[in-house]
Amino acid sequence: TDLIRDKSLARIDALVEKKKEGDNPFLLVISPTAPHDEIQEDGTFTPPVPADRHKHLFPDARVPRTPNFNPAVQDKVGWIRDLPLLSPLQVEEIDHHYRQRLRSLQATDELVDSVVKKLAANDLLDNTYLVYTTDNGYHLGQHRLFAGKQTPIENDINIPFIIRGPGIAKKQIKTNPATHSHFPATVLDLAGIKRPTNLDATSLFDPEHTESFNVEFWSNQFTEGGSKLKHKKNSYKALRLISQKHDLYYSVWCTHEHEFYDMKVDPYQLSNNHSAADRKLLDRLDALVVVLHDCKGEVCKFPWRTIHKDGQVHSLDNALDAKHDAFYSALPKFRFKSCK
Repeated sequence: TDLIRDKSLARIDALVEKKKEGDNPFLLVISPTAPHDEIQEDGTFTPPVPADRHKHLFPDARVPRTPNFNPAVQDKVGWIRDLPLLSPLQVEEIDHHYRQRLRSLQATDELVDSVVKKLAANDLLDNTYLVYTTDNGYHLGQHRLFAGKQTPIENDINIPFIIRGPGIAKKQIKTNPATHSHFPATVLDLAGIKRPTNLDATSLFDPEHTESFNVEFWSNQFTEGGSKLKHKKNSYKALRLISQKHDLYYSVWCTHEHEFYDMKVDPYQLSNNHSAADRKLLDRLDALVVVLHDCKGEVCKFPWRTIHKDGQVHSLDNALDAKHDAFYSALPKFRFKSCK
């Protein structure tokens, strides 16, 4: 991380020199590896290694014991359902992993601080947008999982997406769902550049935005960090739908199993409510999965317009009108042919 910091600061110096030749705006992406695991020669993963100056920090830190941490009752699907309770030794290893991640992130924090100070020293901070995000979340002990990121649980898919810069109000929070697919339109808007028409998502600043997005993964065999267990059949298509009224999770697995959680009621995803859920609601969610599983452009942005060509339905609330019940009941449901 320190090497990436030094190279990033040197790159900013070079960009500053280039700007002196004229109005040359720049885009710089900095991707520190921390807190990624270390990959050993035999292909195994081990906890991240922090900088020497940070290796003794947080001696008592441990993974937050939320209700979904190593739960006594495991109401999941597929290979996750069959996971045994984590042993005390495994929990100790997971806590160590957590501490190593915290320690390794300290150098990333210092990197961010150095970049901000470098921009300020060159009188660029007030005219620069800083975007802070990551590529995925991470689980450590939740739902008896060891260390990894390959599932659709909230710990793996909920990530920071923070923007600082001119015209953005301090502590302003956008509550509409956002994914990395929103990044291109958002950045182009901030830069004052016309967007292509074929982008798969709107800008975060658009007045009209989708309430749903697709989460997917394909894998027939993988091993989680720190665990020697090989897990199979980890292919799924999942849907998150978030609006002022709704906060829903729905997934279809290659094993032909399903999950449904109302996140307002069950934020830790402890009780799979698929069998008890309203079939009419599931019909609407199935329709969204079918549309979003292989979408492009406008279809991704506004899936209800694809389902209702007349443009009269713009949200799940609209779609739940009883007059659409027969229509949704008759629509095909998404299904995997196999787990390959």
